[in-house]
Amino acid sequence: MATSITPILVADYRKEVGPMIWHYAQIYRGSDPAIYDNQSITSRYVPIVGDIVLHPTNGDWVVSAVSEKYIPTLVPRGTIDTSDDVNDTIVVPSSSFSRRTDVMLVDASVTPIRFYVNSRIFLNGSQSIYYKIFMGTNVTSTGNSIGAVYNNAGVIVSDQIELELAAFERDVVNNAIKTPKTGYLRELPEDGEIVTLVTYASDGRVMDVLTLVVAHENFIVTGSATKIINEITLDTPYISESDASVIEIPRNMNLAALSLFGIVHYNNGDTPLRLPVNGKKFSILCTPAPPAQRNKPRR
Repeated sequence: MATSITPILVADYRKEVGPMIWHYAQIYRGSDPAIYDNQSITSRYVPIVGDIVLHPTNGDWVVSAVSEKYIPTLVPRGTIDTSDDVNDTIVVPSSSFSRRTDVMLVDASVTPIRFYVNSRIFLNGSQSIYYKIFMGTNVTSTGNSIGAVYNNAGVIVSDQIELELAAFERDVVNNAIKTPKTGYLRELPEDGEIVTLVTYASDGRVMDVLTLVVAHENFIVTGSATKIINEITLDTPYISESDASVIEIPRNMNLAALSLFGIVHYNNGDTPLRLPVNGKKFSILCTPAPPAQRNKPRR
């Protein structure tokens, strides 16, 4: 007989951090293992009223009550909740269960103009691949798409900005819940302006539509999709074969000919970023002096 599922009770964190966001697979729904897809996990979390639960195919839900047996009641997030613990206001319907007006932060202090969509926006559907940002609410072929993807030369190559899988703090396999990556704009909308985010499948089908309000401010990107630099390494053809921490510089060689590159490694598995050490985006503060200078006698 399978082991019964144990509920994990968590502290009331609402006053400190607000509602928690859970994946549906994390939530305790009863002690019978048969009701869960993954029966090898023997304990599940009990959410608090006001918490948000994300379902891979059925949209976003809000916990409206928790029974004495710790089983939560879920209502579609599209239902307005006026309690103090839920601060979202639903103002527009969509193809998903829950959609509301959210904020798109715009940083006009940098070039190109950078934007970041509220990290609490989650988009359901494994087929959703990219998104566009439209000025106003016209998302047809005559609409004004203002998002921009730049190549390394600073040239706009597309208006299709990637989505990425949302990350969860606890052990959950996520293949369908996505969130918008930070992007750039080719046109600056006014503070308080309405823009529309549209997600698409790889064949161009519209998957979801979401209204956003623009807020001008400098910002630091945080949230479930944030990627962190794990490590920075140095690469050159002259790295020692016996010790990767040693660069073997031929005598009298010009240091500019070392072909030094900095490699930035991220925690989310993204392809490492390779940058030349040229004093622009990447530089080394302490470089060895040329041999002629090192060999000068001391006075």
